Amino acid sequence: MEGTDNVAFLEVQNLTKSFGGLTAVKDLSFSVDEGEIVGIIGPNGAGKTTTFNLITGFTVPDKGSIFFRNQSIYGKYPEEICARGIFRTFQSAQSFPELTVKENVLIASMLRQPSLRLASKEAEEILVKMEMAEKQGIKTKYLTIPEKKRLELTKGLATHPRIMLLDEVMAGLLPMEIDPSVQIISQLRAGGITFVIIEHVMKVIMSISDRVLVLNYGEKIAEGTPKEVSNMPNVIEAYLGEDIAFAQD
Repeated sequence: MEGTDNVAFLEVQNLTKSFGGLTAVKDLSFSVDEGEIVGIIGPNGAGKTTTFNLITGFTVPDKGSIFFRNQSIYGKYPEEICARGIFRTFQSAQSFPELTVKENVLIASMLRQPSLRLASKEAEEILVKMEMAEKQGIKTKYLTIPEKKRLELTKGLATHPRIMLLDEVMAGLLPMEIDPSVQIISQLRAGGITFVIIEHVMKVIMSISDRVLVLNYGEKIAEGTPKEVSNMPNVIEAYLGEDIAFAQD
């Protein structure tokens, strides 16, 4: 299937993936509208990262369908999915440690730019926008954790994404370091980027998301506004034993 009518910006239908006898994702369906921020939460091992891997082509689903902007991306390679406008981060930063900050961003920019000169120019502009220009000559292995997290977003911006899938970009940050990251996401959203965010920092996910999906054992057990899902008994039960606080501002 190459397309279908009346689908959302990103549409996932009956997505399923098993590894041996373990079903990591089971009949998962959800949609994301353009301009939204959708949060995905759930206990460790709930299938959140596997869901991102399936959407972005790093893992092939056993069954289901994935549509982005009315086109099927099922079975496409990660580089093709990125070229279509989907950028994703990983739980651990994926920069080239021996290359400089600018070189890392330049590589990302070359996805769209036809020449090294234009890619270099764009990389410099994006580094200024993301307030990383003063770090551009530093090898990424010397960056702090917050700087590495910001670099991931900076590289993502260089690919000209329509949607960003962020996998725990707040992990490892101190409370004082989280607010600037939230502000960056809000600014990028205002610039037209849609977000799906996996996050364990509940104060962040509940404050920034329009809708929240809750996964448990690979299945969606709840969906709604942050306030709605934080008061659902099955969501609270799923988090028993987890160090989770559904903080509300």
